[in-house]
Amino acid sequence: MIELNIGNYRGALQIDEQDSKYYWRVDCDVSDERWQEIPKYLYNAITKFNGKANDILCEEKRQRRRNDRNHSKDASIKDADIRGGSF
Repeated sequence: MIELNIGNYRGALQIDEQDSKYYWRVDCDVSDERWQEIPKYLYNAITKFNGKANDILCEEKRQRRRNDRNHSKDASIKDADIRGGSF
């Protein structure tokens, strides 16, 4: 079972493969959502999309970390300049 980074207010979309059949459901805490069979091409498209979405999210996180480090470094340099010191 794979829980995806996509969903709605009720929960995350989940997909599964069993006995060469493919299923999906939305994980929900308040009601029992049953697995529904889907075609293989849809299962493949969802897993491919999820992989790309994860890659994009990881790249965005890396970029934010780079920006945070650069911002912290710039702030330290400015702070040292104001005090007449060096970085």
